[in-house]
Amino acid sequence: MDGTDQLLTITQVSVALAGFAGVVSAYQHKQEAHVRRGDALGIAMMVNIGLVDAFFSVLPVMLFGLGFSEVLTWKMSSALMAANYVVFFAYIFRNMRRIKVKKLSSKLAYAALYLSGLLFFCLNLANTFGIGYQGVSGPYFVSLILPLIIAGFMFARLVLRPLWRSVKDSE
Repeated sequence: MDGTDQLLTITQVSVALAGFAGVVSAYQHKQEAHVRRGDALGIAMMVNIGLVDAFFSVLPVMLFGLGFSEVLTWKMSSALMAANYVVFFAYIFRNMRRIKVKKLSSKLAYAALYLSGLLFFCLNLANTFGIGYQGVSGPYFVSLILPLIIAGFMFARLVLRPLWRSVKDSE
């Protein structure tokens, strides 16, 4: 199976982001009595996304190692990835419905994330059922990147937002 090194690199990056999120959040929030819902959701998303993405980056290696053919490995992995996107969207919807998004730029960012997630969901379904794809690695690899982008964005937000709050408070 080609791509094992890329999958394991994604695993390492995913675990690193989840670990750094835990360290940074523990350091930032240990003295605060009040943690904002958005910050808590961001930290939870980073840890969950990092660990789930790590699992999904190891999944094809495990399936192939169990003796499944390469085509069946990618089809099964894509089917599970599509199910993961359904669960992820339900999680985000449930946790985000109470948060008011006011900025147009934030609304556009969320819309882009939802649309790209829907695209990756459809790509994985197509790969699962052999519609346009015949059990190849491409749709699956691409689907592993979106969670890393989200986790990276949330990590940058976690680190930089308190900094800018401090700057605003001191001005």
